[in-house]
Amino acid sequence: LLVWQKPNLLLLDEPTNHLDLAMRHALSVALQDFAGALVVVSHDRHLLSTVTDEFKLVANGQVQDFEGDLRDYHRWVQEQRRRPAGKEKEQPTPAASVLDRKARKSLQNRVQKLEREMATLEKALADTRQLLAEESLYLPENSQRLADVLAEEKRLGSALASCEEGWLEASEKLG
Repeated sequence: LLVWQKPNLLLLDEPTNHLDLAMRHALSVALQDFAGALVVVSHDRHLLSTVTDEFKLVANGQVQDFEGDLRDYHRWVQEQRRRPAGKEKEQPTPAASVLDRKARKSLQNRVQKLEREMATLEKALADTRQLLAEESLYLPENSQRLADVLAEEKRLGSALASCEEGWLEASEKLG
């Protein structure tokens, strides 16, 4: 309703919390058509990727432009976490180094596999959301197809979230 009042600026803090999939989609479409400025704070990666043109980094008491996308931001966060102040790593023994290389290679393979899987899921999810944009899907005679498409969107979203979680864990272990 706020968008219809045509304000110049919308400040949104976690706007998709507690919304079902249909309402998330409707909000995303409404925000894409919004002519004013948006300031969005959200953990909803899909919303951020579909409605934002630029990202700002708020860190260390400063706000600055962030060059990159959500994946670049994730990498930046991981780098920050890897910088514990004053902690030195012990030098590994040669046997430990070989094991570390094997474990690292295994993690790198897992990260690459998960990235391919996420790309596939993101494409399928985008295709499913494109179907949801078709007006004919909401006709009474298509109620079962609508239910099926909504169920598929939910399944794909859950699978993507699970995949992203695995990717984050593996990436964090890679350090």
